[in-house]
Parts: sequence; C-alpha cells; structure tokens
Amino acid sequence: MTKLTDLHKAIHNMVSNEAVQKKIFDILRNDSRILLTPQRNQLFFKSQDADGKPLGFYTMHKDTAYHGTAEEFDREGQPFTMVDTGVFRRGIYQIVTSRAVYISSSAPHLEEMEANENNVFLSTKFFGITDDNMKNRVKPAILKVLGPWMVNYMKGLPIVT
Repeated sequence: MTKLTDLHKAIHNMVSNEAVQKKIFDILRNDSRILLTPQRNQLFFKSQDADGKPLGFYTMHKDTAYHGTAEEFDREGQPFTMVDTGVFRRGIYQIVTSRAVYISSSAPHLEEMEANENNVFLSTKFFGITDDNMKNRVKPAILKVLGPWMVNYMKGLPIVT
C-alpha cells in the first residue's frame, strides 16, 4: 500500500519535474494565442493593466497629447482602447525561453508610453496576464494540451511503494 505522504511526494516531484516545466513552455511557444489572446483582450477591450486596474481614460488633454488634434471628444471619459493608431496593437508579440515568457510590443512609441511623462496613463503595466485571465483562460488552455501528455508521461514513471 502506498502511503499518502509518498503519493504527495510523487505528485510534487512530478509537477516540479523539469520535463513538465519544459512541456508547459513548449505549449506556450507553439501556440502564442494562449497568452496573447487574453493579453489583447485586457488591453484593447477591457482597458486593464497586468493587475486588472484601469489603464486610463480619454480626456481632452490626453486625447491631444498623443494625436495633436481634438477630433474625437466623444471618447472623453471612456477607457483607453490602446488601438488609436493600430501600431501598438499590431506590434504585440511574445518571446518564450526555456525559463520565462515575455510579452511586449514593437511599437516605436512604447518607451514613451511607459515613461508616461504626460501622466496620460493611470498604469503603465501594459504586459502581463491578470489573475482572472490566468485562472479562466490560460490554465485551462495549457491543461487541455498538458493533460493527455501527463497521462503518457506518468505511464513511464516508476511506481512508488
């Protein structure tokens, strides 16, 4: 009979196992939609930073700060959509290494946005997945691929007695 403490150790070793971690990074590398879809949803539809807080709201001053015109003041008070020129949106990308995942944008004005010298943004934590998105979108997407792989992986593990 296997003791529960032995089972716990076996499960802990399996989850902290390098092969499992490598597989998770492979999954993220092979399907960028797993992270980039919720990231884009946060920025462009919910106007949320990595912590789920508002990025900012359009005002007359903020609208003219980056665009130089006062064309669309009907947006005043509305959350930023981050899609005004499309350059930031089109430039979103991810890099997956063997130990980390990075999300950014190739937009030439990203550095200026992050510096936030005009206090246009309430938050400049543009990149990162909210806890809600991690729980409800990213983890299920990873587990959908990881689950079948884990079954095959566990078949090759020695039985702890």
